[in-house]
Amino acid sequence: EEQGLVYAEKTLDAGCGPLTLERRLGKPVYGIDMNSYMIEVGRAASPYKGINARVGYLSKMPLEWDGIFDLTACSLALNWSAKDVERINIIAELVRVTHPYGRIWIAIAESALDEAHLSRWVGALRESGFVVVEELTGLIRSCDKAAREHPFQFWSLCFSPHGKHFDVRNAEAFRFLFEEKRKKRIFG
Repeated sequence: EEQGLVYAEKTLDAGCGPLTLERRLGKPVYGIDMNSYMIEVGRAASPYKGINARVGYLSKMPLEWDGIFDLTACSLALNWSAKDVERINIIAELVRVTHPYGRIWIAIAESALDEAHLSRWVGALRESGFVVVEELTGLIRSCDKAAREHPFQFWSLCFSPHGKHFDVRNAEAFRFLFEEKRKKRIFG
């Protein structure tokens, strides 16, 4: 709340699944997910019925969404991207659909990164001229009441494009931990 993320005028839930963000915030948000069944499950559970949700791919979002979102949230969806190249395409799309001075918030499963990998992601984003929101970037431990019984953690990365385009100079900076381990196992 302190960072204004909850009060964003136009919000996109990229990889929305069962309209998780819409249901959690209690307001209609835009959503996109490749799984039509999950969107239908969310529509049945949301009082807003996912009126702004659609089936599609994060790597190719609608052209009419160009720069319209104050906040673009992508929670755990990047974990499903198979390669760093696909991840880069998705991040480029997240940047494209977000207002040039809006915010992009990405949540990644704890097992996918460590401090060194997160640092590489942050460095690569800064190389593009993006402004990283430090207080919303790092390992987050759940403080949800339900999580007391089943605690969880995730990596959070929040940044603003700050009027810049995504210019990737080092695709390997966006690798996940398991990809590095696999590479070492194969190539030594």
